[in-house]
Amino acid sequence: MPYPHSAPAAARGLTAAPAAVAPRIRSAVPPTIEQGTEGAGPLVHRAGELVTMACPVRGSPPIHMSWLKDGLPLPLSQRTHLHGSGRILRISQVQLADAGVFTCVAASPAGVADRNFTLQVHVPPALEPAEFQNNVAVVRGSPVVLPCEAQGSPLPLVSWMKDGEPLFFQSLELGPGLQLETAGVGDSGTYSCVAVSEAGEARRHFQLTVMDPPHIEDSGQPAELSLTPGAPLELRCDARGTPLPNITWHKDGQALNSQEDSRGTGQRLRVEAVQVGDDGLYTCLARNPAGEIEKSFRVRVQAPPNVIGPRGPRSVVGLAPGQLVLECSVEADPAPEIEWHRDGILLQVAVPSIQPGPPAVNASVNQTVLLPCQAEGAPPPLMSWRKDGAPLDLGSPRLHILPEGSLRIQPVLAQDSGHYLCLASNSAGSDRQARDLRVFEPPAIAPSPSNLTLTAHTPASLPCEARGSPKPLVAWWKDGQKLLPSNALLLAAPGPQDAAQFECVVSNEVGEARRRYQVTIHVPPTIADDQTDFTVTQMAPVVLTCHSSGVPAPTVSWSKAGLPLGARGSGYRVSPSGALEIGQALPIHAGRYTCTAQNSAGVARKHVALTVQASPVVKPLPSAVRALVEEEVLLPCAVWGVPRPSITWQKEGLSIPEGRDTQVLPSGQLRITHARPEDAGNYFCIAQNSAGSAVGRTRLVVQVPPVIETGLPDLATTEGSHALLPCTARGSPEPDITWEKDGQPVSGAEGKFSIQPSGQLLVRNSESQDAGTYTCTAENTVGRARRRVHLTILALPVFTTLPGDRSLRPGDRLWLRCAARGSPTPRIGWTVNDRPVTEGVSELDGGSTLQRVAVSREDSGTYVCWAENRVGRVQAVSFVHVKEAPVLQGEAFSYLVEPVGGSLRLDCVVHGDPAPDIHWIKDGLLLRGSRLRHQLQNGSLTIRRTEARRGLAL
Repeated sequence: MPYPHSAPAAARGLTAAPAAVAPRIRSAVPPTIEQGTEGAGPLVHRAGELVTMACPVRGSPPIHMSWLKDGLPLPLSQRTHLHGSGRILRISQVQLADAGVFTCVAASPAGVADRNFTLQVHVPPALEPAEFQNNVAVVRGSPVVLPCEAQGSPLPLVSWMKDGEPLFFQSLELGPGLQLETAGVGDSGTYSCVAVSEAGEARRHFQLTVMDPPHIEDSGQPAELSLTPGAPLELRCDARGTPLPNITWHKDGQALNSQEDSRGTGQRLRVEAVQVGDDGLYTCLARNPAGEIEKSFRVRVQAPPNVIGPRGPRSVVGLAPGQLVLECSVEADPAPEIEWHRDGILLQVAVPSIQPGPPAVNASVNQTVLLPCQAEGAPPPLMSWRKDGAPLDLGSPRLHILPEGSLRIQPVLAQDSGHYLCLASNSAGSDRQARDLRVFEPPAIAPSPSNLTLTAHTPASLPCEARGSPKPLVAWWKDGQKLLPSNALLLAAPGPQDAAQFECVVSNEVGEARRRYQVTIHVPPTIADDQTDFTVTQMAPVVLTCHSSGVPAPTVSWSKAGLPLGARGSGYRVSPSGALEIGQALPIHAGRYTCTAQNSAGVARKHVALTVQASPVVKPLPSAVRALVEEEVLLPCAVWGVPRPSITWQKEGLSIPEGRDTQVLPSGQLRITHARPEDAGNYFCIAQNSAGSAVGRTRLVVQVPPVIETGLPDLATTEGSHALLPCTARGSPEPDITWEKDGQPVSGAEGKFSIQPSGQLLVRNSESQDAGTYTCTAENTVGRARRRVHLTILALPVFTTLPGDRSLRPGDRLWLRCAARGSPTPRIGWTVNDRPVTEGVSELDGGSTLQRVAVSREDSGTYVCWAENRVGRVQAVSFVHVKEAPVLQGEAFSYLVEPVGGSLRLDCVVHGDPAPDIHWIKDGLLLRGSRLRHQLQNGSLTIRRTEARRGLAL
């Protein structure tokens, strides 16, 4: 049989670099089977357990495993399975038929190894027959058989106990049961059959009762009693027997009611006060299952004769021919002599007397039997019969009472056996005798087929229903060997060893009967499960084996996928041995085959899987797969090949480890849970099996919606400078950048604006009208992003209103206004004489106003209005002059005395704004300067060498 092999295949799109490979010589290692933990001894298991036999094998592959039982291929079943490539054999619910020597065989091109397992199945003891009678009752002196045949594995040891004590056999016959040849009363008790083996024990109990027929003890009471009317009567009947007999009383052949005339039942019969009517023959009848006995008492009540009934003649009509009874009931004791007269002639009268006869009568079934009973008496007695205590039903045509009183039964049947009582009575009295009738019937066996075909391991029974009287004993023989006595022979698990001639023999005292059975055992088919999986490369031959066995030899047929296959077909044929041969395996030959072995006993099937190997083929992959970032993406890889190829993925030549974000699905697809930009690249799907490999390539493009980097939302530049508005965007594909100003597209045609390659917007020579809100838009095929930037053009403040100079008189109102523009809007403030002032400053109409309600000399000074923003600061200077009238300091009139010829200085401290002109006046005349008089710059007057003249006046 060819072994599976694989052929190399070149993967499309791949080239192998040449390399020099040195040949390696590997020596094949023959298979060896390791010794398991169970050792070399036999495997012992109880029936119903799981049996495991392991064959750990080492050696160079390929290694083929097979199993034998008792030297033949092991048939597998629903209970027998192989595991671990045939290295482990498991038998579930093991049975006794599974015992034997199992051999595991490991074969490879390098050699063969085997190992034997001896399986012993222990079956707990079981006692046969399964149905039996626990309570056994026999008559003393009869033989007894207590059936108890033990079966099991190993064969159990049987012992008997009576009333809990071991029973030592003396006159007992030990066989398939316990037999007592002559049972005595002392043999009664509880018998226990005990079967013991290594697998366990079983017990069976019998309650044996040995019955003793009734007998009546002699009480010393006379058989005849004479009493006077009114005297008490007590009759004793001390009956013994096993079981205790049942006692009934009869008077003149009629059963007494226990309540009648205060009479009782049991061992005593009491009458409180006898009357003449109590005269008669009293009989005590003791009966139990073992028999019956009776004792009679003659009771006479002494009284003068008294004819009961009306007096005078009576007319009696009778039919001829026939019997006419004329009663003459008389009360008297002793019994009076009764005379009958006819036409004056005396008639003779006598008490009935039955002639002695045999107490027991034996007869064979279907013969004529006569129970004799001849009685004499005058008048002739009336004859009647009772059976088993009940009046005999004479309605049966088989029963006839002859004129003299005898009972004839023609033909006699087995059910006629019993205890009969003949009664003879007339007006003078009565008499009775008992007869025991035993009807013998030769044994007979109910018809049944004599040729039996049984199925192996299927329980079956051989019937032997026998009838006869006495009840016949049944014995079985198999090929001359005696078996267990039973009405039916049970074959619990028939096997080939039970194919034999069985004979049932039934016998009793009258004769015996025999019936032979020829038993044929049909064994259902079994198929050796030597190999169930076959692997072959395309175009190679393969043989699917089907080793079957059974009785009769089974016929083998094949089917594939449920469809029957003929003996020969496209590329295959069924060999005489039952194997399916395929000359050149093709993919169409792959599949599941079923070998069916069938005979009259059953059907067996073996399923075989054939795999035809083929190199992998990868369905062309798309050149590119596009996916949105963070979304799931599936890279396809549809592959065909036998056996099913294993699929791995690589990215840029490196293996992709499976993780939380990447997974190879059973279909071969590569799933990326959340696609990221770095996942983009070239991916390779690699399919491999034992026949070769193939590669598919695709490119993953991860598309990312545009994202604009965050920055300052507000930008400012000085007027006349260049402004660069940022817009750095990322995305895949590369996004396109456009700009808008206050909702209108920005055009670079005027040269004012230009969009840089980085996406930035350049604003040249910025002007105030360039200020506004600019919007950057980044857009690609998968999205769009926007960002707004507010551009502010900064300008140095410029005064639009100057405060100007002011010249005021004290008490006048001062009002200075200063206005400026700029970007951003400037802040305006005031300083007076370099000191910031806020008092009197107010904002009005975008300008600043400084006010004083009434100015004074202190309000004069330098007033500065300043305007300031982010660009710079400008100032406007205003001078405020508050005029002041001259004011002389000191006394308005003073006298000075100076010596003549001296020099003096006359100060004239004057304040005023503008600076007053100082003139000196002497005697009302303007004093002019001279050599001796000189006016200083501060207005003081110096006089050198004073003279005695009139004073001066300023």
